[in-house]
Amino acid sequence: MILVCATLISKAQTNFVKNPSFENYDTCPYKSGQIILAKNWQNAIVPNFPKGIEYFHHCAGSNFYTGCPSNASFYQEPHHGDGMIGIQLYYDKTPPYPPAPLPLNNSESLHGHLYKPFIIGKTYCVSFWINSAETSGYV
Repeated sequence: MILVCATLISKAQTNFVKNPSFENYDTCPYKSGQIILAKNWQNAIVPNFPKGIEYFHHCAGSNFYTGCPSNASFYQEPHHGDGMIGIQLYYDKTPPYPPAPLPLNNSESLHGHLYKPFIIGKTYCVSFWINSAETSGYV
């Protein structure tokens, strides 16, 4: 599982992504796989898939599945603010790793909404923070 705090910026430092740090939510996450609760974000492969992208937020307190900074998989503070996600970008099926309950190619993908569309021919810069959840056993 990898933690991602996404920010999409242009050369003018304008942020195009709504809720880039997963701060805003409809309901505080209370179980695993609830990325849909973060405003303007959802699972891109299978929308509303019950076992998928994890949403962690300080509002969850010490919740075993969604707490921040401590939960079932790791101890990690968000890089900025109170929210972060856990996403599996690659999964090697060779032992000793157990099978993952994921759709399609055993990787996860999410998408968010933009404030305005990109302009064809214009260059944009994408940046985000990433951290390996080493205590999960999937390093």
